[in-house]
Amino acid sequence: MVHLFFMALALSQPNVDALKREARALCKPAGCTEVAQCKVLPLGSKPCGGPTEFLVCCAKSTDLPALEAKAKQASEAEQAKNAAGQVMGICTALAPPKVKLENGQCAAVEPKSADFPM
Repeated sequence: MVHLFFMALALSQPNVDALKREARALCKPAGCTEVAQCKVLPLGSKPCGGPTEFLVCCAKSTDLPALEAKAKQASEAEQAKNAAGQVMGICTALAPPKVKLENGQCAAVEPKSADFPM
């Protein structure tokens, strides 16, 4: 009986992966002329809170209201899915990445190993 409940619940939840894919598709990293035009948006929801990832896009070529709405929808769906399934995870927080502009493309700056002291 419990198994059927969770199957029904899973079918009624929006497909988190599909919503995340749709959000990523709306994020356009190309088209900026200065790094200040690059934007970072949170996506997803970890069981302990906070986003599962960040999207880096160009505000000039991205429909930001549409992307923000889709990212919010995906994050809320994942939060509901986590709560309904009593999902647990390690409680680590992701920091928003720093951004760079290379050849008109916004991108996350990859942290160096020295950025993480042991």
